[in-house]
Amino acid sequence: MSRSTTMKTSAAFPKNDIISPILHGASRIERISDRLVFEPLGLSFTAFKILKYLSCTGPASPVAMLEFLGGTKSNLSQRFQNLERKGLVKKLSSPVGKDRRYVAFGLTPAGKRKLRTIETRAETESLRLLEYFSKSEIEAHHAFFKKLLSLLSQTGTEACAGCDMKK
Repeated sequence: MSRSTTMKTSAAFPKNDIISPILHGASRIERISDRLVFEPLGLSFTAFKILKYLSCTGPASPVAMLEFLGGTKSNLSQRFQNLERKGLVKKLSSPVGKDRRYVAFGLTPAGKRKLRTIETRAETESLRLLEYFSKSEIEAHHAFFKKLLSLLSQTGTEACAGCDMKK
C-alpha cells in the first residue's frame, strides 16, 4: 500500500471516531490472515475461530457456537460438516441421562494438531510484523486491546473466557 493510500484511508475517519478504524483494521487483518495463514492450510478464519473456541472451552453445542460466532444455523451446520469431513472436529454422543437429541462437537487429535500448526504459522507472521514496530508501539497496542477486550467482556460480547485474548 502506498503512503498516499494510507493517508487517504486514515483521513476518511474523523479524529474522534475510535470504532471505524478498529473495524476497518480488523476487516483488513482478517482478509490478510486468511491469505497468509488460513488459506494455505485449507481453512478459513471462521474455521480457526471454531477450533480455537473448542480448544478453550472443550466440547460445545452448536447453540453455544452460534452465540459465540453469530451467523445462521445453516451456515454453522455447513462449517461443522466441512470440519468433520476434514477430520478436525467430531460429533459427540449425548451423555448418559441427557436428551438423545443433544449434540456437541469436540476437537479431534487432528484438529488439535491443525490448531497448533495455525498458531505456529500466525506466530511466524507476527514475528515478521514485529520488525516494523517499536517496543513502545507494541506495548501501547497490547494495553489498548487489553482494555478494549475488558470493556467488551463487561458488555457480554467476549465469549471465549479461557482464550489467550483475555491475558
